[in-house]
Amino acid sequence: MTAPAQESITNTIPVTNTDTNEVPAAFQMLQFVMGFWMSRAVHVLAKLGIPDLLQSGPKSVEELAQATETHAPSLYRLLRALASNGLVKVESDGRFALTPLSETLVTGVPGSLRWFIISELGQEHYPAWGNLMHSVKTGEIAFDNQFGADVWKYFAQNPEDAAIFNNSMSGMTAATNEAIIARYDFSPS
Repeated sequence: MTAPAQESITNTIPVTNTDTNEVPAAFQMLQFVMGFWMSRAVHVLAKLGIPDLLQSGPKSVEELAQATETHAPSLYRLLRALASNGLVKVESDGRFALTPLSETLVTGVPGSLRWFIISELGQEHYPAWGNLMHSVKTGEIAFDNQFGADVWKYFAQNPEDAAIFNNSMSGMTAATNEAIIARYDFSPS
């Protein structure tokens, strides 16, 4: 959440401590819960491929809605919520543009997280996480219980989802490799 958005929400929650740098526990808890909402919004952003569309420059909501076959007023509300958290930028003319965060969702760039977001927050992993209580109560794997098969059998039966997962793991590996290479000295000692 951006500082102005956090500040406006924080101002609506009574602060009972005197340390202004400490975020009230109620606000912290709300961030955990509302994080779910933002995760879903990021998933829609990635699934619709909006960062790919914005790669050539800012676009109006009407242009984006037409390209993604979505309802412009609803897409506008989604993009405004994402903008309040730094995932897209609203230009002075009202068009939307990429930010460093949304650039991580552009398809085909080194270390892109687009497919990871689609896989983890999509139709298989997301519902499995919704079944977490089953795992906690039984010790069984939530995914297996949710889909009646382990993840590998599921992917064997759902090749489109398997391809997304494969792209997800490739993107994650590329992103991780970049971080390792940037931080580790591989020169001979």
